[in-house]
Amino acid sequence: VSVSQPVTATRSVLADANFGDAAIYAAEGETDPKRPWMVGSKVTWEGGEGDAVVTVKLSAGDATVHLDQE
Repeated sequence: VSVSQPVTATRSVLADANFGDAAIYAAEGETDPKRPWMVGSKVTWEGGEGDAVVTVKLSAGDATVHLDQE
């Protein structure tokens, strides 16, 4: 799953993949995912000034969120 969202409209992002990769790409670059187990990953981004709370949770597959500049 790939999601694009304007960074100015976003408050926070959670990308979580039980079996796969999770990534968030923002103006400051890619955030570093946490890997609590050998498979899967989870990554968060917070501190935005918008109203949107973006959550992508997958059992299997890759979860990617792009925070675009307007």
